[in-house]
Amino acid sequence: RGIDHSWSATSSGDDITDVRVLRLCEMDGADPTRASTSYLYDGVCTAMLQRTDTWTAETNVTTAGTPNQRVTRNILRAPDYGPVFATATVEGAPVALVVQRSTFFGEVDSVRPFLATARNDISTYSIASRERLTGST
Repeated sequence: RGIDHSWSATSSGDDITDVRVLRLCEMDGADPTRASTSYLYDGVCTAMLQRTDTWTAETNVTTAGTPNQRVTRNILRAPDYGPVFATATVEGAPVALVVQRSTFFGEVDSVRPFLATARNDISTYSIASRERLTGST
């Protein structure tokens, strides 16, 4: 980033996500598989959050396919990292691949600078004013 880099309420293509590889485990101590729903966190087998979403996918003149298909999606989320998007094995050990977004639960951090701008509390935006408003460099 150069001196002219700007902040925004959206990520705008910045690199704000990482892929984490989490070793899977079983809460009862059994051998884990790629279907396991717990992972090791600081050496402790930790259950993932599980949710099932169901909805009707409607079609219209611009989409092909069978109308009004029922869709079910099973969602796994590692509470300390983020949603699981795939599983794999690393040297034979089952792992979960998780997307961790650096701004997750940090969305509210942008409120202060937006309020200051809206209230005309800062006349010109600069690195110094951003640091003052957000507490970050």
